[in-house]
Amino acid sequence: MKKLKVFIAISILVSITHYTFGQDLKLSLYSMPSRGLGDIGTSMGFLLPGTIGDIEVGAYYERNRYLGKNENSENSDTSNSFTTSANYTGIYTTLYLLGTKNLVAGINARAGMVDTDKVVITFAAIAEYYVKENLALGVSARFISQLPVVEMKASLNLAGVAGRIKRQEKYAETKVFYQNLRKDRH
Repeated sequence: MKKLKVFIAISILVSITHYTFGQDLKLSLYSMPSRGLGDIGTSMGFLLPGTIGDIEVGAYYERNRYLGKNENSENSDTSNSFTTSANYTGIYTTLYLLGTKNLVAGINARAGMVDTDKVVITFAAIAEYYVKENLALGVSARFISQLPVVEMKASLNLAGVAGRIKRQEKYAETKVFYQNLRKDRH
């Protein structure tokens, strides 16, 4: 219950920041189905306008069984079992490089602490499909502890539609500009 109260307090503070500074706020829940075990996480970030696509910057928290693997399991018969799960908390950034009205793709980098014992940095390829203007379903692929992991996520853009539509129009204009610039050079 205490974690829920902390999460609600953080959400309220971030919402105040959103309305004060005018950035889009994006909340995501994701799951990593791994060998029948579901690792879950949540992230909260701001969508910032970039040159060719959105830039998302924020923080995340997840329970991860890949990172919480039992250290002594190498010598046992259960070397593939995940006996503990680790808290993986840190910051992330996502650069959306390709996109249409409903589909975006990009790269993601996360840096964080695993149970305050070690620092882990991971990179991923991300694709998201906007089912509605403010609701996206996504998938990403990354390597964690030398194992490939696929994540599925649902994201909610709390700022609504107007900010995203403006940014999409800007990116379309930038794309046309660079296409014309390339044609002029030939």
